[in-house]
Amino acid sequence: MMKTVIFIGAPGVGKGTYTSKIVDKYGWFHVSPGELLRENVREKTELGNKIAAVMQSGDLIDDDLVIGVIKNAIEGKDSVLFDGFPRTVYQAEKLDDFAKPSLIINFVADEEKIVERLSGRRVCPECEAIFHVKNIPSKVEGVCDKCSGALVQRKDDLPEAIKERLRVFHELTQPVVEFYREREEFKVVDANSDDVDSIVENTMNIINVDQ
Repeated sequence: MMKTVIFIGAPGVGKGTYTSKIVDKYGWFHVSPGELLRENVREKTELGNKIAAVMQSGDLIDDDLVIGVIKNAIEGKDSVLFDGFPRTVYQAEKLDDFAKPSLIINFVADEEKIVERLSGRRVCPECEAIFHVKNIPSKVEGVCDKCSGALVQRKDDLPEAIKERLRVFHELTQPVVEFYREREEFKVVDANSDDVDSIVENTMNIINVDQ
């Protein structure tokens, strides 16, 4: 039986970092819908061609197309970690039909902490390296350690933009959280700490108990 784990978390909660470390630890198949959609378009699969046509028309990719891509991707897998899916209650209901979650982990952090994290982020447009003015500072302020490019702050990482992203996230995702909340498999991890390793350790403890 397939083990299906879902990570839920707002932008800036650190979900991507935790996902990477957990995937490395357990060797699970990582499902990121955006990456899967782009891969299908690049490889010109049947679903990829449909996705490309929708994108070219300027329409939004509907839930059933996304679900079809994911269903194909996880076929035959033993253990799967979903990051960024499901985003809607409809997607969650459909996921129950073919890969009912074994564990749902909701990472939570205060809005002030998230704004602090994201607004301090600096990126290198040349090599895409990511730094943080407080947590991961570059050796020379404003200069990339890897390629010496000039570090910039993305518009999405300005405080007002972050608050809008959080508003949209909670508006869209809160119904999904409520959909899962009463299930025994639903767990919450406090992600307010700047100690990433401790959050990952807490997450692994939950996973190990589940296993």
